[in-house]
Amino acid sequence: MSKVPDVKDVFKFKQNEYINNVDPVTDYMDMTGFVIANKLGISKEEAVKKIKKYIKENVKVNNPDIEFLERDLKGDTEKRTTSLLGYIKSVKVKGDILAPSFTVYFNPNKKESLHSSFATDNVNKRSKHKYLAFDYKMNKNMQKFEEHNVIQKTLKIFNNALSGGYGSKATMLYNPSAHYTLTSITRGMAGIGNAISEMMITGNRHYKDPTTTMGHILACASKTDVDKIKKVILRYNLHVPTADEVMDDVIIPSIKRYWRSIVKEMEIYKTLKYMNGYERAAVMYVNDLHHLAKYNDKYVRDMFDKILHTDIDISSDKYEAILKDTPDWITNLLIHVRVDDLKGKKYEIDKLDKDVAIKSAKTALASMLTFEEYSDFIQAFFVTKVFPPSIAHIKEMVRESIVLSDTDSTCATYQSWAEWYAGKMVITPTTIGVTAIVMTFTTQAIDHYIKVMAGNMNIGSDKLSILKMKNEFFWDVFVSTDVAKHYFSMIKVQEGNAFDKGDLEVKGVHLIASQIYEGVRKIATDMMIDILTKIGNNEKLSINEYLQQVAGVETMIIDMIKKSSIDVFKTEKIKEEKAYKLTADKSPFFHYNLWNMIFGEKYGKAPDPTYLAIKVPVVLDTKADMKRYIESLEDKEMAKRYKIIMEENGKDVVKSYRLPLLKMKEVGIPKEIYDIIDIDRIVKDNCSILYIILNTIGYYLKPDSKVLDVLEEDNV
Repeated sequence: MSKVPDVKDVFKFKQNEYINNVDPVTDYMDMTGFVIANKLGISKEEAVKKIKKYIKENVKVNNPDIEFLERDLKGDTEKRTTSLLGYIKSVKVKGDILAPSFTVYFNPNKKESLHSSFATDNVNKRSKHKYLAFDYKMNKNMQKFEEHNVIQKTLKIFNNALSGGYGSKATMLYNPSAHYTLTSITRGMAGIGNAISEMMITGNRHYKDPTTTMGHILACASKTDVDKIKKVILRYNLHVPTADEVMDDVIIPSIKRYWRSIVKEMEIYKTLKYMNGYERAAVMYVNDLHHLAKYNDKYVRDMFDKILHTDIDISSDKYEAILKDTPDWITNLLIHVRVDDLKGKKYEIDKLDKDVAIKSAKTALASMLTFEEYSDFIQAFFVTKVFPPSIAHIKEMVRESIVLSDTDSTCATYQSWAEWYAGKMVITPTTIGVTAIVMTFTTQAIDHYIKVMAGNMNIGSDKLSILKMKNEFFWDVFVSTDVAKHYFSMIKVQEGNAFDKGDLEVKGVHLIASQIYEGVRKIATDMMIDILTKIGNNEKLSINEYLQQVAGVETMIIDMIKKSSIDVFKTEKIKEEKAYKLTADKSPFFHYNLWNMIFGEKYGKAPDPTYLAIKVPVVLDTKADMKRYIESLEDKEMAKRYKIIMEENGKDVVKSYRLPLLKMKEVGIPKEIYDIIDIDRIVKDNCSILYIILNTIGYYLKPDSKVLDVLEEDNV
């Protein structure tokens, strides 16, 4: 066996190449000069001379003055004025930190921030507790897992609280520019993550307007190493795209969601025609594994197969050394490729079964050899200075692969790659491996461009890795809902730990549904697990099966109400009168008085506030409904008291009641209220979580309907 390849820099520049490249004038000259040179058939240098001459004679350059507060090392501030370009240049000369918000900070070499040290220390402490938490979880010690999981979450809150403090005038940390700095950096990173993922996985680009589109096209063609791209294309006989292929397969699909203009499209097409084939290849392939595979299927498939189907011979005394020399990002890859072998096992080299460790070492070595073999290909197309387009406006992008995104994270589906490799959507160890390889390309490219961003901020090479995004979760099935930030999924790998049976993850208050009957929540959990398991096993789902299940739950709740069970009602606290801002007639405290005056004599007084009450919706909607209800009461004395309290409190109708929980357990719901309970409302409130789950598999109820209503209509 040869020496383990050193692939740590395959997806990276050299450390000293991540520097401040913010130079809008030079970039403009380069990109415009590229267009003029191609159109006129002259050199770029000659084209740039013509542009400078034209600007000098015909254009008034707008370089606006800006005002800012400059702080010296002693903390004294002074108002300064300079030009925008002068501001950018001075930052580069001084080596200060330039945040995306354009706030400037002292370089840590001059003066280190106390807050930065605090946050960095918390990050390191959190990492240790996260590691311990998963270690205990894999070893089935759930008490210790919960202990360290709580600690790591607390440390996360400490750091997040800094940002909140910066934005709050009520704290001594108040510093609006710092809040904007943190937000701009995390959103910049998330924007890079979203944009790179979309390009790599599906070839989708945020070409939001003609200027953005042309800018990215020219950046790809003029700011990448086209000679390097040419060598790779010739070496591997890759497809050289035509102008029509780039236009029809890359540009048009990405612009049609945002704009259409025959004039602007023709300008873009002419620009592509002026380019040579290798420049067009840069436009099509840079940061775009999707189009590389589409036009070079066998090449990409062969590369993947070298990782997936390795027959490398490893001697039994070498596997531990290989695994110990494997970089973290390759380890993450091999855990996914070998997920069936590693599930339920803590990935610790000296504790793995020997046969599993040898298989893992083979995958690790095959991966490193493959990435080393294809390093020129990787460096040409995925390690450039060209960012994906429109990161600052990424929230407006129409997504094809991103299923979930937050301030500092992004989650993507690689389903299309499983379909590409297997010819159909199927979840197998092999297709999981395929998606893991694409994930590795994607996350490594994201890491590179975050470092480019850090370099542009003047962050030193020794601190480049502070800003990073890594692969944390692998879900074999992810189910999104129509409600923002609500989803359920089955975690198969988390933080490098492959779970034995998967770990259900549910996010969103409506799916967690703490205010519904416990029995319904248990059924909903079982239904989510059933859906995830069947899809993960490549089984078909039966909508009718789930409809019958939900109808059964609706029937159960109706029966519980008829049997006077109070378990299906939501609860609410009735507090002391002074605890409410509003007066008693307008606050929930009204229900304390209502109960005692109307029902207290017959069923017993409510306890002194604060106490728990059940919320009982009723079928009274109007003043007329309320009048008929009161007049229908058999207890005429009660009816009189009703009229008095309604008049005294200026009430026309009571649409729901707050009944004291302890009293309801003792005497049950009063008959006078039981007869007007809105049973449909209670059923729908309790089953709302089930209706959301039905939506995820494509079944939508009509507004204000139950499944029972639909099934009854179908039977008619």
